[in-house]
Amino acid sequence: MGHQFVHGGGSLQELIVPVINSYRKTQSIAKKVKPIVTNEAQLRIVSNILRVNLIQEKKVSRNEKEVEVSIGLYKDSQLVSNEVVLELNSISESPSERMHKLELLLNNTTSREAFFKLKVFDLEDRLNPLIEIRVTNQTLIQPDF
Repeated sequence: MGHQFVHGGGSLQELIVPVINSYRKTQSIAKKVKPIVTNEAQLRIVSNILRVNLIQEKKVSRNEKEVEVSIGLYKDSQLVSNEVVLELNSISESPSERMHKLELLLNNTTSREAFFKLKVFDLEDRLNPLIEIRVTNQTLIQPDF
């Protein structure tokens, strides 16, 4: 007749099935591009105008995403000039094509102050400036006596 094979019993590998739960945190890999003021050493207000050169540090890519920033002159936390809003979204390799030249006009009501702060904010975070630079006001007319 036929042969009949009988198993000798259950082994540990046959009785217990390991289950592994693996979770991966989803993290945003891309960072926002960083603005840089290139003429920081020459920042002076002359004739109620401040000229600022702002460059986007790196090009927009899969690792660097665009950012919308606002630039203005502040006395403490009060805006004392016009506010310029820029979208830093250049994909160019050339730094000269990622450069922005701005003019900030000082309000007449605050032209007597000696110092201001140039602040650059991410529009999504108005509390923490990306850049904060002290600027000298050279439009002051000194008394002769």
